[in-house]
Amino acid sequence: MRILFVVPKVPFPPTDGGRVVMYNTAKTLSRAGHEIGFACLIPDGETLSPEFCREFPVWYTEADLHTKPVGLLRSIFTSIPYSYWKHQPRSFLRVVARAAACFKPDIVQVDFLHVGIYGLLAGRQQGVPVILRMHNVDSSLMARFQHVQLNPLVRLYAALQERRLRFYESEYLRRFARCVAITDDDARLLSRIGGISVDVVPSGVDTSYFSPSGMAEEPDSVVSVALMNWMPNIVSTRWFLNQVFPFIQRQIPGVKFFIVGKGPPSDIRRHSDGKSVLVTGFVDDVRPWFAKSAVVVVPTRVGSGMRIKILESLAMGKAVVSTRVGCEGIAGLVDGENVVIADSERDFAAAVVRLLKNKRQRERQGSAGRRLVMSRYQWAHVGAEFERIYRETLGKYWGNA
Repeated sequence: MRILFVVPKVPFPPTDGGRVVMYNTAKTLSRAGHEIGFACLIPDGETLSPEFCREFPVWYTEADLHTKPVGLLRSIFTSIPYSYWKHQPRSFLRVVARAAACFKPDIVQVDFLHVGIYGLLAGRQQGVPVILRMHNVDSSLMARFQHVQLNPLVRLYAALQERRLRFYESEYLRRFARCVAITDDDARLLSRIGGISVDVVPSGVDTSYFSPSGMAEEPDSVVSVALMNWMPNIVSTRWFLNQVFPFIQRQIPGVKFFIVGKGPPSDIRRHSDGKSVLVTGFVDDVRPWFAKSAVVVVPTRVGSGMRIKILESLAMGKAVVSTRVGCEGIAGLVDGENVVIADSERDFAAAVVRLLKNKRQRERQGSAGRRLVMSRYQWAHVGAEFERIYRETLGKYWGNA
């Protein structure tokens, strides 16, 4: 089967949740004998990896995906949500058309609705069905962002964008042959928004790559690993850093907090003193940071979809503390067994302190998390589910043709 992926960013190297999901899905399907091609945007400042081009044929165009004040202002007077408008340069239309003509896919898969219009055009051009995979529900993300903002102008702008995202989702979801969500909660919400049936295929994790390393933990250390130029992660890290971490410091004065991830904003970088807080920026390999830290925190306040970093942490046998929003979508998580769930500042801090002081509890929780990932969240399961969906979609499509 020939599958063309139309995606809003080149998925290699797999340095954030979206890239991890897209790249590993494609790799798993390729290993199963399918031919995979990519049509993608490359953000300004990034380069296309020769290693990725050796794995898959790639058609691409560069795009400026930075959030700019003039763009935010201009978007007030357009009907397209700003986060989508940035991902829809005219040059990408030509790239996708050329990719479809050269690759001649049997099916087109779109990841993220941001570039959904281009996937639909490729499907019509080649006369093949188009599947949409939604990594998040963007209108829900924006609604949650709105609710944690104190600035009334930011809240007003977020409310406007949330309405436009909801309208865009309701208009476009039904145009695809099949819609796939990553979590049951997202599937139910998308079904209500679009009036459609939505499949669920969770994310996975490479359990051979992310595995217990045997590296000695650094005493009283906490780590957060996240893409730090993405709004939900910035909001969540600020909350932990400013509202939660001071409680922990009062009880464990020598505690260290590692903030690992690309693109941290200046206000977070300023906290980095090399002693109590270390902000690393981009790192080539996050595993040593997971391994050396006693506790992994995922303080998600704004989110949708599934937190890949929780699966990666559990696969490495680490003790994790997260919020209820952070744990959404990961079936099998049990508070106190393979994760600790806490939502208020004081509860979150108390959970981290308890784990830092109790190595046996950390090890017990980490082992239970590793067992969960091994049983439910390996990439082979994801690939098999997509193969089933492709076969059913093609059978129905050609049966109705």
